[in-house]
Amino acid sequence: MIALGWLFRPWQGEKSAWKWYLSLLILAAYLARLGWKILVLKCTKYTVTSENILLERGILVREVDNIDLFRVTDVNLRQSILQRILGTGNILITSSDKSKPHTVLAHVTEPRTPFEDIRRAALRADKERGVVQIEH
Repeated sequence: MIALGWLFRPWQGEKSAWKWYLSLLILAAYLARLGWKILVLKCTKYTVTSENILLERGILVREVDNIDLFRVTDVNLRQSILQRILGTGNILITSSDKSKPHTVLAHVTEPRTPFEDIRRAALRADKERGVVQIEH
């Protein structure tokens, strides 16, 4: 990084060089953070089956969570303006699961289809098990 700063150092004198190095450091930190977020997204997998939702996350340590569909009490879809432009969205799942009552499936591509799939699968699982959801 310092070598790049030295190569692209402005020829305005030594007094302004620290501003150039600081700008490069800020840019490098931003790119590292962006790269980390992309890596986290690439290492996250959501699977919806007829009985549950599996959430696999982790880069160094893999964590697998399971939400039984008959425990799902509510499913919401949220999209910011930027997410609508990019075709992504967040699916918020509320369940009666004690370990994770609120789960967010973040940055799902084409989120309307999985949102509807989860909603229908949860209703089907309730019907098959004879579960009646009571709201407080």
